[in-house]
Amino acid sequence: MKRPGFTLIELLVVIAIIAILASLLLPTLGSAKARAKVVQCLSNQKQIGLLCLTYAGDYNDYLPPNGTSDNPAYVNQAWYQQLGPEKTGYWSCLWCPEDPNYAAIVPGLPDGDQRTQNWRYGFISYGYNICYLGWFEQPPARLATVARPTATVLAVDATGQAGNPTGPYYGYFLSLPYVDTANPIAWLRHNNGSQCNVVWLDGHAAGQAAKNYNELYATGALGWGSGNPAIDWGCPDNKWDLQ
Repeated sequence: MKRPGFTLIELLVVIAIIAILASLLLPTLGSAKARAKVVQCLSNQKQIGLLCLTYAGDYNDYLPPNGTSDNPAYVNQAWYQQLGPEKTGYWSCLWCPEDPNYAAIVPGLPDGDQRTQNWRYGFISYGYNICYLGWFEQPPARLATVARPTATVLAVDATGQAGNPTGPYYGYFLSLPYVDTANPIAWLRHNNGSQCNVVWLDGHAAGQAAKNYNELYATGALGWGSGNPAIDWGCPDNKWDLQ
């Protein structure tokens, strides 16, 4: 006996049920995907922290300096270029999956490729605490000088174009300890612009929540953040400082 097919009403009911289930599951899947990107970013930062601490172990307690091509007397590389590109998986830890420039960067490509240029010009996702750890052409900090490594910033989600209200907000390889939108600053990249990931000098990484970057720099988040370097540099509440 031939089995009858579905009626039109039965098909519509099944379609309606599938649509309801999809509407219930898609937000959850979207949230899980966003959370996975946050976790990947934190994992990247932990790896950067470990590499910096390993570097210090190999170089008499000194953290990576931040060289510049303008002076041949100094190391002619940025801090992230000195951590050892031969290490397995190193390249991938430099870009956050929620950085708008993330998908376009693959290091090690031929000269002239824009993605290679981005690598050389510092458009990575994480900004180094350059003022206190490795200023241009200056000797880098030593771990022994840090009184509170758990409360001293090593690197953060960063952008070099925060002053442009229309973006794009690409990552940048350094970040300042004070709010100055004309220069690279820490950036709220995650959870719909409400979280910045930070790796601290002891190697642990954590998300810092805030409503905007001014709040992010406030005492209790990333430090004083008055916008005045004369106040912020050396301020006892400045978590970017060597303490």
